[in-house]
Amino acid sequence: SAQASPSTGGTEHFANCTELRKKYPHGVPSTHPAYTSKMDRDNDNFACEKN
Repeated sequence: SAQASPSTGGTEHFANCTELRKKYPHGVPSTHPAYTSKMDRDNDNFACEKN
């Protein structure tokens, strides 16, 4: 079975939170392949969450 993992480059890239929320409406945790720190404005290890 194919699984995404950091060691195989299984990351997802989104231009911004608007794009990311189309697939993940509630945002993503830091352990998620789509997480990037630049989208985590409050530095709580959760990107693009709705406030």
